[in-house]
Amino acid sequence: NQSILVGMTALWATEKCYLEAWKYALSFKNEVPEDRKSHVLHTTLIPNWTCDEFEEFVVSIGELLDELAEDIDEGSKEWVKCEQVWDQVLWAEENFWPKVAQE
Repeated sequence: NQSILVGMTALWATEKCYLEAWKYALSFKNEVPEDRKSHVLHTTLIPNWTCDEFEEFVVSIGELLDELAEDIDEGSKEWVKCEQVWDQVLWAEENFWPKVAQE
């Protein structure tokens, strides 16, 4: 039983992570061998999660979240709960995605 602010934090955090992760994957499109470009990852998943409409959706959620949080005091119980949710989403996303070598 959580507030709408906490729920929106979870939604925004999840969608923001997806957007950033898929944009990162998209940044390698020029390195994809020609025979792999027809794979569902490149034909469906990356375009779906990096399209302008999805990015606008994520931005809109963030703007709504900012409005909901305007009157929340930093360090308050609600603030701390939102930070905990953010940390939980980051943990889950970090452990979901495969590790890739950094250059």
